[in-house]
Amino acid sequence: MENQTEQAAPEQSQSTPAQPVDIKQAKPKKSMLMFAGIALILVAIAAGAYFLFTGGDDDTTETVQETMQTDEAGSQSLQAAVTLVEGNVQFSSDAKSWTDAVGGETVGEGDYVRTLTDSRTVVLLDDGSAIRLDAASYIQLASSNTQYVEIKLLGGQVYTRVVEDSSRVFSVATENDSYEAQGTAYTTSAIEGKDKVEVYQSQIKVKSSGELVDEGKSYDSDEKTVGDIDEDSLKTNEFAQWNKEQDVNSGVDEAKLGFLGEKVEEPKQVETTPEPKPAPTPAPAPDTTPSGITLSGNAVDGGVKLTWSMNGVSTKDGFKIVRDKSDSTPTYGVNSSTYVGNNSTRSYTLDLKDGKSYYFRVCVYDGDCSNYSNSVRVTAPFAPIEEVQAGTVTLSYDEANNKASWTFTGTAPHGFKVVHSTATGPTYPANSIAYTGSTSKVLPSEPGTYYVRVCKYTASDAYGGCTDYSNEITYTID
Repeated sequence: MENQTEQAAPEQSQSTPAQPVDIKQAKPKKSMLMFAGIALILVAIAAGAYFLFTGGDDDTTETVQETMQTDEAGSQSLQAAVTLVEGNVQFSSDAKSWTDAVGGETVGEGDYVRTLTDSRTVVLLDDGSAIRLDAASYIQLASSNTQYVEIKLLGGQVYTRVVEDSSRVFSVATENDSYEAQGTAYTTSAIEGKDKVEVYQSQIKVKSSGELVDEGKSYDSDEKTVGDIDEDSLKTNEFAQWNKEQDVNSGVDEAKLGFLGEKVEEPKQVETTPEPKPAPTPAPAPDTTPSGITLSGNAVDGGVKLTWSMNGVSTKDGFKIVRDKSDSTPTYGVNSSTYVGNNSTRSYTLDLKDGKSYYFRVCVYDGDCSNYSNSVRVTAPFAPIEEVQAGTVTLSYDEANNKASWTFTGTAPHGFKVVHSTATGPTYPANSIAYTGSTSKVLPSEPGTYYVRVCKYTASDAYGGCTDYSNEITYTID
């Protein structure tokens, strides 16, 4: 599986930049009791959420009980586990050193989880709430207190199906705002500095305004407006349909699917006159087309487009696309795979632009894989990412407007990242608060003393995603 590169577009300049939302970096808690309770946590995660959430390519049923972790101060926190891994999924305690997940790993408060290209994952909390990441998405479990859970969405999109609990606040926070569940299933996306929330069941509350967004509605952080979810677009939305499938498979009631559920229309009463019986038609000629899946593929601007047809084969759960550079018969569970819902188009474009050749096959997905197609070999288009030309970044601070500004030499074709911390030497991505294509940014105004630097964003894994760090400034808000 190729590493995912974070994609970003320059931020639209505004006369008055929006104040970033206060998203505090959560740090993992360490407790002597955690070592004693870790076995209990793993057993509880494996045994408890059958009633609500399951997932896994090996058809493993996950169940969850309300197992709590208590720290030395006496407060309780929820633990979580990575229960489903599709593709390349990683986790980290510091956003610097990453470990590949295979499923079953425990993560706690302050930990990070991310998905790379063509990958998805499910993170299950002890209380049964599910956090599902789409491809190229990145979260931090900022707070997992039993009374307050905050998922910090650092990029991409995440679906959260929250177990209703009147004693607990559950929210998804971005650099722009925070979206609080009201016993809710909803998707939050944070892409190119803009948030979009779609509410599929119940309501969410927008923290900055207190506005309630109802089921079937969406919220746009740029326009600060509420609109209707497009039902036609939802039917072709791969991530939404994947989440619907996960909900159904995990036993979520039809009524709890909300806007993702089937829309039943009342039949129209139409008066008709009896039609005369048609004359018998000759029996059709027997179908001599071979049974199975027939696959074809070609390179397009967006990557590699695969199209397939089916004869004598059916599926209700969708497909898996498997690929490999050298194995001419790639196999699910061995080689890289991508899930595709049961859409009527029978086509999918993989975001592969590395100029390399791959073998592809499609199979019917039913927890495992059956009925493989023929194998096709396609060379992906090559679209190199423009490299950053080395130089310097010089940062200054306007105290009257609480605004950072900078000049630079060399090039910055992908813009800049503003990194911000209460400790000296902030770095990307652990301390990133904003992406910008301009050369200034209004800084957070919560009380405290902060350290700020700016670096050139590489839009790739080169130099850890950011290079040419500026000098460091310090500012204090009383």
